[in-house]
Amino acid sequence: MTERMQIRSNTGSRWRWVLQMVTACALGLTQAQPARSAEVTATINPAKARPNQVVAYSIVIKDGRPDAVPNLQLPLQIGQASAPSVQQNFAIINGVSSAQVSITWGLAAQEPGDFVIAPQDVSIGGQILKTNEVKFSVVSGGNAPGPGADNDPNMPILQIEVGKTEIYRGEVVPITATLYYPREVGLRRTGLIEIDKNDFAIQRFPLQSEQGMTVINGTGYIVQTFRSTISALKEGDLKAGPATMDIIVEVPLQGNFSRNPFFGVPTEPRRLTLKSQEVPVKVLPLPKEDRPASFSGAVGEFTLNLAATPTDVKVGDPISVELTVAGTGNFDALTPPALSIPEGWRTYPARRYNVDSNGIDPNLTPTLERRLGFSTVIVPEKEHTVIPPFEISYFSPNEKKYVTLKTEEVAVTIHADPTVAAATTTDASGAVGNMDTSPQAGGLAPPQATLSDILLHTPATAHWISPSAVLLTRRPIFWVVTLLPAIVLIIAGIFKSMRRRLLEAEMGPAGDVRRAWRDLNAAQLDDETFLHRAAQFIHTVHADRDDATRAAAVDKVLQRYLHQNFSQNRGTSAPLTSAERGEILNALDKIRGETLGQLSKKPQPTRGRLTPGVAAMMLGALTLSPNSTRAAEPTADELYQQAVEALKNEDFTRAQYIAEALTRRQPPLLSSELFQIIGHARFKKDDLGRAALWYERAALFSPREPELKQNLRLLDEKTRFLLFTPQSPLEQFSLNLSHNEWILIGTIGFWLILLAIGLKIWKGQMGSLGGVMIAIGITALIASAGMALIRPSGVDRVKDVAIVTVKDTRAYSAAAHTASEVIELPPGSQVRILDTRGSWNYVEIPRTSEGADILRGWVDSQALTPFWPWDTAIVP
Repeated sequence: MTERMQIRSNTGSRWRWVLQMVTACALGLTQAQPARSAEVTATINPAKARPNQVVAYSIVIKDGRPDAVPNLQLPLQIGQASAPSVQQNFAIINGVSSAQVSITWGLAAQEPGDFVIAPQDVSIGGQILKTNEVKFSVVSGGNAPGPGADNDPNMPILQIEVGKTEIYRGEVVPITATLYYPREVGLRRTGLIEIDKNDFAIQRFPLQSEQGMTVINGTGYIVQTFRSTISALKEGDLKAGPATMDIIVEVPLQGNFSRNPFFGVPTEPRRLTLKSQEVPVKVLPLPKEDRPASFSGAVGEFTLNLAATPTDVKVGDPISVELTVAGTGNFDALTPPALSIPEGWRTYPARRYNVDSNGIDPNLTPTLERRLGFSTVIVPEKEHTVIPPFEISYFSPNEKKYVTLKTEEVAVTIHADPTVAAATTTDASGAVGNMDTSPQAGGLAPPQATLSDILLHTPATAHWISPSAVLLTRRPIFWVVTLLPAIVLIIAGIFKSMRRRLLEAEMGPAGDVRRAWRDLNAAQLDDETFLHRAAQFIHTVHADRDDATRAAAVDKVLQRYLHQNFSQNRGTSAPLTSAERGEILNALDKIRGETLGQLSKKPQPTRGRLTPGVAAMMLGALTLSPNSTRAAEPTADELYQQAVEALKNEDFTRAQYIAEALTRRQPPLLSSELFQIIGHARFKKDDLGRAALWYERAALFSPREPELKQNLRLLDEKTRFLLFTPQSPLEQFSLNLSHNEWILIGTIGFWLILLAIGLKIWKGQMGSLGGVMIAIGITALIASAGMALIRPSGVDRVKDVAIVTVKDTRAYSAAAHTASEVIELPPGSQVRILDTRGSWNYVEIPRTSEGADILRGWVDSQALTPFWPWDTAIVP
């Protein structure tokens, strides 16, 4: 039987008396044992480091006790970074005792180079013993090899490794992320591993890891390995990584702390962000030579199997075909296998599905091996003896050439039957039924919608969404166009009013008075003409006056006029002086003023004038002003065309990569057409949750687009996702038009009202046409204003809303996977985040049916994606 006792003591302020007590105990236990010679050994760990990195230099003394701590003799380039620490071990094995003392210093080199630490002198019982020499290398630049860098022995590190460093574009290879942390460090929590995806498509790393242990440079480490897959999106010399990972660890406190037998050494929590190295990867382009016409971008190693039932049918009867593609590679680029000889067969779109019923669990390690199924129906249109082979094409990295796989021919028996109707219909699951042509059915039955795949119809150009000032009311040009007719109408009204006033001034008795007065004040008049015009003015003024009101001045002017023109002494009168002329003008001006004053008291017609109320309304409109400026619309038509082309070529990964890259720009480039391209690519890659996410984003800007509504209907039939619906029919109706469209309707109503007012101003009356225009304008203005008030704002439609993008997501009654389940949330479902607690979100769940209550629960945040991560001001 073996007994073993081990006692350790770290030096500090009390290391000497602890050492003495332990030594005494050991001497008492070993009195009967014969004395053995002491041995000394020197080691350094690690043996290779970078400048200023602290390494451990240790002298181990076996079967002896040093008289004192040795004074180290070191090269000039190496300095002592910490005080020495002493550790002593005693052991008794099968009655034989042994003792060992370790003295450790922290050393650091200031410059690169290869160094030799000479043997050190150690005094033991008055005898000098020498250690062995130690070699030490210091390399410049980068981190020191192996874990434990950054001068912190408790620092975990993260490393990544790619299965192959020379690959083809689209080839799927394994990638491994390995986390090392010392055994003394407690790992409380690990976050997700993130790697930049600009150049690579990377399957998300699993939550579970493979665990193990290892020893590096004499230090024990716990190892966690995470495995995933990676494929290149473009050619060239690229770099995979660096990978980042957030962790929380418990690190032992530094200092002279004794180990508690029950709780161990005190620790403190640390939140760390680890960053791995980069891995160079050379990506080769796929060869253009011998590329099959049916090649869709699939790269890997695949097998193809076929099963068809039934094999004894009549012409026009459906045959169910199940195709299975297995192997390794980028399954996302695979397209449904096609008949090599399609003549004489009616084919239908294949339904794509994962053979594994649970799909890819994000908590498990992704594997290269996959199986993908395609379910379809073929209908013979004439007699056949075999079903022709189905085929797919792919590029094999192992063979470095293109390969076309074909299934074996399947023997069938097809009977001619002219009574069978050729027209058949299929449901969404792929079943086919004959149309009812019986008289009881009243002829052919109406065709039923068969939605088994999305509708691909991508516009040639994208209508880019401006990052700001999307509302028309925020654009200066809108206010210019809207108010310009009002401004023209006001100016025209003012001009017509002034013109009318001038015409009225020249009409009637008042006009006669003004014209007579202007004639009298004409320049360079001789006395005869002046007196003649004065008499005419008096006649004009007194046409409506009582003769009794004549003043003496008027009589004097008339007498002078008569004497000048009709007396016997005609022409002999003295000429009028300036004073006399002025006296006459002053007298007649007083009469003019009195006459015009009396005439102005008579009521004047007001028909056709611009009333103060109308003018106030028009001037009030001019006080409106825009409160924002228009931002320049970014353009990315060339990249958009590349995404459209990739989608047409069924290169869905590239189409997704280009389109999503546009949305990540600063400022982001967004459009409904771009969102739909991403949704198409996601659907083709069987990512239904994110396909619904991008389609729902597109529906914010194109709610009436038929193709988009059809694709959302298809996704709803596949997943039955939950959506927040409007609270009333009016609110639902208001969403049929955007805020801008309601504003345009209100603007048209405003213009109609202005036009009716213009008719009133110019024609003097509105008439039946003006009344209809006023009625339509007021109705449009009130209706659009009401709809704009009822319609939810863009911010309210997307605020705190997230989309479920992971399969098998559930809401729980508490923030734990072990809590009771509230409801299953299909991919594409909307939830509204109410609170966040760690990696869990407390959410509000839409009603599952009309009249049902709104549910709430806890959902893992990793299963949710924000509905609108951009500026909410641009949401209509």
